[in-house]
Amino acid sequence: MQLNFEQIHQFQQFVWQFYQQHGRSFAWRHAENPYHIFISEVMLQQTQTQRVEKKFEEFLMAFPTFESLARASVRDLLSVWKGLGYNRRALYLQKGAQKIA
Repeated sequence: MQLNFEQIHQFQQFVWQFYQQHGRSFAWRHAENPYHIFISEVMLQQTQTQRVEKKFEEFLMAFPTFESLARASVRDLLSVWKGLGYNRRALYLQKGAQKIA
């Protein structure tokens, strides 16, 4: 079944209205800083939002910039990452920060 433009538009409106009425407020939803967006996107991969919500600010306090994350020891990184699961994501996150920095 192929949807036409009007059906797609109606669905988009439905989702947007639902979000406006029921959407939860998270710190990363209001982020404009590319680093904060980068961190939240990686944290939210395969992790429940309530777990990320608890760790997002802590992570930014420990590693406030791409540069600080790039220079962090693996031990410190994984210590702050603890509770988010899939430690490999933290290591890839750091490698990304190293390339950017």
